Amino acid sequence: MCNLKLVKPHLDLKDEYLSFYQEWKDSGEDMVPWVISRDPTSFEAMLEFLEAHEKGVGLPEGWVSDSTFWLIDDRDRVLGAVNIRHRLSEFLFNAGGHIGYGIRPSERGKGYASALLKLSLVEAKKLGIEDVLVVCDAWNIASERTIIKNGGKADRDYIEEDGNVIRRYWIKCVLKRKYIQERYLKLMHGEKIMRRKIIVFFILSVIALIFIFSSGYRLDSLSAARANSFIPKDAVLLDQVNYD
Repeated sequence: MCNLKLVKPHLDLKDEYLSFYQEWKDSGEDMVPWVISRDPTSFEAMLEFLEAHEKGVGLPEGWVSDSTFWLIDDRDRVLGAVNIRHRLSEFLFNAGGHIGYGIRPSERGKGYASALLKLSLVEAKKLGIEDVLVVCDAWNIASERTIIKNGGKADRDYIEEDGNVIRRYWIKCVLKRKYIQERYLKLMHGEKIMRRKIIVFFILSVIALIFIFSSGYRLDSLSAARANSFIPKDAVLLDQVNYD
């Protein structure tokens, strides 16, 4: 499997995302997560909408703030999307969960869904979510297997008004050792750069002080020499007479 990563939606991926969106629209399937159903014709407006939702600005009543990420490969192709809700409302507790995710139709069955959920759990942890609720329809066996593979522990089902059964799973969100190591190395690298900057600043400060003092000494010497050059010879003789 190629290198996969989650990225925030941004303008540089416009063409790739439009391809992702159009493929899903053409399939006639429900678009999951819900955010990808938003018309991207005005791409900048869509990005502003996603940013506002992340900040919790202008949300409909009863909604919670959420973060959206796109799953891309090493060619920057958008393979899937995930929407992470920062907390649970009553509706989300029963039937929505913290994480909603989906893979474009042409890329399913390749293990991308499991990778997407795994990466999403890391982002959920960064948001301070310790226990993540992930749900799926009872008929969606593939999705249920993906959740269980990522550590899902079954909770009670929820039955919607139309009789549809929602499987509910909790996943303990623990940062992977590799992620912790990467964060530690970045922190140490930052401290190393800061120490170097402090040393360079100290050296430059010392050099500057030496230059200032040496310049001041040269100026004093030059001033004294100029002053002596203007003393009349008679004044020197008179001074010698007075002290002889």
